[in-house]
Amino acid sequence: MSAVATSTAGRVNFWRVFRSEFIKFRSLRTTWVLLGSTVAVMVGLAALFGFGVVQSEGTESPVPPQFVKTIATSGGIGFAMLIIGSFGAVFVAGEYATGMIRSTMTAAPGRIAPLVAKALVMAIAAFLVGIVSAFIAFFVAQPILATKDLDFPLDTHGVIGSIFGGGLFLAIIAVLGLSIGALLRNTPASVVTVIGLLFVVSIIVELIPLDFFDDLLPYLPDQAGSQMTMIDTQGDTLNQWQGGLVCLAWALVAHIAALVLVKTRDV
Repeated sequence: MSAVATSTAGRVNFWRVFRSEFIKFRSLRTTWVLLGSTVAVMVGLAALFGFGVVQSEGTESPVPPQFVKTIATSGGIGFAMLIIGSFGAVFVAGEYATGMIRSTMTAAPGRIAPLVAKALVMAIAAFLVGIVSAFIAFFVAQPILATKDLDFPLDTHGVIGSIFGGGLFLAIIAVLGLSIGALLRNTPASVVTVIGLLFVVSIIVELIPLDFFDDLLPYLPDQAGSQMTMIDTQGDTLNQWQGGLVCLAWALVAHIAALVLVKTRDV
């Protein structure tokens, strides 16, 4: 009876795998450096953009009110996206680089659970950091905006939605970056790919003067996901929900491909 109990107690399940991945996550120095950098970037840029808004007031081209609200909460989301996406790639590709992935897969021979657990840990962390950063950014930006009577309360229409949308956006990007890391299994290549997909591709597509690329641009992951942080969407652009679903589709496709590869390829 005791042998059965011992076997049951030591059985690998998803909760145990998740706890193991969480311990890895919190024990890495890189985790705290990059998450701290995310907070600093979002808060710092919100303050910087707030000064820019104040300076533009009274000129011929002041910042539209709806963008003032978005800037005050999510002005640094584009840079935070690059940090979080790269961190997701490093979190899994780094294990392949050090060989630790062999121990992980030996402990969980099904292979699917560790990658899903890693994605869940990264998504939760990115979501929380995104929300905390946006709230801090909001309160830092308000005194700056108040110098020109541009400040606004937290319960202003769309502000809370923008804050939580930014958190969800970073969570999705974390999973996308992690999936790219699992697909490429090489840290430098994964980071370069993440930055290329989330930053360089949009610039290239925007520069090509063809209707096809104009239509494609809103459906790139960075462009679609950033709609989740908008207070109000403009014209025929994707709305917050549509942008979120498009960005989520990118992450899901990449993650499913990573799961298939992890399951079928040697470690």
